[in-house]
Amino acid sequence: MINLKKVGLTALAGSLAMFTVVQAEVALTGSSEATYTTSDKSSTGSGIGYSNDFNIDATGEFNNGFTYTTHLNFAGQDMGTDSNSLTVDMGELGAIAIDQGAGINGISKITNYGNPSAYEEAGHGVSSLGDKLDDGETVTGIGYSNTMSGVTVSIELQPTTQTNTLQAGGVSGIGATKSNVNYYIGLDVPNVEGLSMAFGGSNFDNKVAAAGVEETDVYSAGVKYAFDRFTVGLQMTEAADGASGATQYMGTQYGIMMKVNEELSVSYSAQDMEADVPSGTNVTEESQGISAAYSMGSASVRFSYNESDNPNAVLGTKDDNTELSLSLKF
Repeated sequence: MINLKKVGLTALAGSLAMFTVVQAEVALTGSSEATYTTSDKSSTGSGIGYSNDFNIDATGEFNNGFTYTTHLNFAGQDMGTDSNSLTVDMGELGAIAIDQGAGINGISKITNYGNPSAYEEAGHGVSSLGDKLDDGETVTGIGYSNTMSGVTVSIELQPTTQTNTLQAGGVSGIGATKSNVNYYIGLDVPNVEGLSMAFGGSNFDNKVAAAGVEETDVYSAGVKYAFDRFTVGLQMTEAADGASGATQYMGTQYGIMMKVNEELSVSYSAQDMEADVPSGTNVTEESQGISAAYSMGSASVRFSYNESDNPNAVLGTKDDNTELSLSLKF
């Protein structure tokens, strides 16, 4: 990690007036990853991939003791902006955040909650249906979170979900057709060390609803238990689309991860997503996989193999994905 401290700036301009920048901390972190992937899916790529991921985090403090953190992430081959966020921590009063894809608040906090994995989860590279939890994650939202007596509550509002774009300050984006409210509730179970539970929900409301279109609701609940070298988890999700005749989804995820020693972790995970088609046959996309990770200081070698029956709810089809990764953190 590279630390840059801005201790102050004094400038003389005009009538010799002095300007001072409040002390702040800026941290630069990141990673580089090289992968080799083979898959049943048709592809025009070579199978060899390489990308970088950089994070810039700046922290500061208000006069009343509240602190703030701004986060900027650049990722991929073109180093495009991937996510942004601003968090104001008010101590016992909780925290307020503006989130552009970082997943700080709301239902995105329960993603893969009940599916512990050493590297990649069962659906990686093979699942086309996903987990139905992050449909609005790439839209700017504002959220609030707080933890009291082991219970964490996080709520997020996305006033517009019309397009999957992040909106810059001072840019008007009103007039969208949908809004979203989502939440997360997490609990560390008292008197049972290592046991935790979580619940999340999401509601997409159509402001300008077409005929037969109402709203979409998503609910997910998970439980996780860590003991000795093991972590096990289970999670269930339901996504109900209000559109007339729309496909509904019910998903189950579970997994077990073992920390063999300080350097090596291995895991098995599974994900089933049933597509309930009102006018046709119900089909379940069934994915499962194994993964492993071996760390050597700031470097990690990782492996995953996943396979899926009926990917994208297409009956009688199969897919698999093998991935080898070298990750270097700094």
